[in-house]
Amino acid sequence: GAAAVRSARGPLRTVRSRRTWAVGLVVLAALVGFSLLLPTTRGQRSAPFRVAGGGGAFATLSEAVAAAADGATIEIDGNGPYRVRSVDLGDKRMVIRAAPGSTPVLMGNDSQAASAPLLHGSGALRLEGLEIRWSMTDRGLESFRGFVGQAAVAITGGELTLKNCRIVAGPTTSCVGSVGGSVHATGVHFIADAGPCMAWRPGGGVALTAEHCVWESPRMAILLVADAEPTDATCKLTLRRNTVATTRLLFFTLQETGLKFDVVSRQNAYDVDGLLFATPGDGYDRTMRLADVLRTIRAMFSWEERDNGYRT
Repeated sequence: GAAAVRSARGPLRTVRSRRTWAVGLVVLAALVGFSLLLPTTRGQRSAPFRVAGGGGAFATLSEAVAAAADGATIEIDGNGPYRVRSVDLGDKRMVIRAAPGSTPVLMGNDSQAASAPLLHGSGALRLEGLEIRWSMTDRGLESFRGFVGQAAVAITGGELTLKNCRIVAGPTTSCVGSVGGSVHATGVHFIADAGPCMAWRPGGGVALTAEHCVWESPRMAILLVADAEPTDATCKLTLRRNTVATTRLLFFTLQETGLKFDVVSRQNAYDVDGLLFATPGDGYDRTMRLADVLRTIRAMFSWEERDNGYRT
């Protein structure tokens, strides 16, 4: 009896086992087939530049910007890298950001440097979660002022906001250039091959704020270009929790101007040879005595410092 029961259960187990394997293989095949149909955010997509709010998806960033209205948001789906051309934003206010799950890389042509910034315009611009690799042709910069426009991202007049981005600039290119507007950077990694990480030509009453950023350049982190026109205004420059590896933190053109810089530096790690370095600006008296030069610098800058670390 017991043997009969075991022999009866034996074949039954075998049938069930075979059925289980068969069902499992069918389910596995279905899942694999279904997974092949699912979209992925990795690699390149055919139309990765989407204008939020039903504005359409486009194959190029230029097309998306042209279709976007003032104040629109463009999301980039996929990691790329995407080969892009210079885009003139005009006076449109715009947000360009990575789509959820994506870390898009925007870059130019490896064999030929660009003749203009990747993104340039006069409206407010916000960039989030992007990696930009850009190099411009050497246009024979006559002064450091040229680095403001010779940048991977260049904005005139509008406010520039950068969050969780990585910007890599070629030999004759700055990472960011701004004229007359405020700049706010959070969690940004600036890498400049030979120029400044940021070239800032501020107007009166604007601000530059950088927090949790990394600055890498063999020459300078921030180039300040002060206009020679007389003015009586103060620009705020706030640096918090940054890591700076360069020769000079602030490189500025010395001008006889009323523009003042109120600098706040807190909890930064500085691997630099010097904090301030000045060069004569346009129309500046190069025969001025050292005492007068120091007086001009003291008139231009006020400096508040707390809990910074310096290379020894």
